[in-house]
Amino acid sequence: MARDSMLDATLEPPSTSVPGRASAAVLTHEHRLLEQLLQRHQRALVDARIEQAAAHWQRYRQALAAHIDQEEAGLDQLDSDALRWPLRLYRAEHRRILELADRIADQLARAPRRATAVFRIDMLEREKTLKGVLEHHHEREEQDLYLVWDRAIDNGR
Repeated sequence: MARDSMLDATLEPPSTSVPGRASAAVLTHEHRLLEQLLQRHQRALVDARIEQAAAHWQRYRQALAAHIDQEEAGLDQLDSDALRWPLRLYRAEHRRILELADRIADQLARAPRRATAVFRIDMLEREKTLKGVLEHHHEREEQDLYLVWDRAIDNGR
């Protein structure tokens, strides 16, 4: 539990540079925080603490949705010609990520209180798929989208 308490202290993102609009540094920091929340959930899952795993997943899912909402709100303000990948790709990935996260939430909601090792392994495999999508998505955002994102902030778009 002490490890979780220590993590709580790091879960606050830095302040935004523009009111209502996070900078690329803030969004990148949120990626790391999301990874930490997912790890917390997976530790509880591996330890067969299913109720805690479900609670951590709910917190992760809420933070993920808030992060994606923030990105979606800013996408139309960007110069799509300056991006390596089209905006529709980012939007499609956001939908896919939320869909995968919701499927995992549904499985967790149906989990028996004393979930078997087979159930827990199945959950980790489902989460592995999501983690793969997230890894590539975050890489694209951090190496492309966020560079244009900060230019839009600097230009007052």
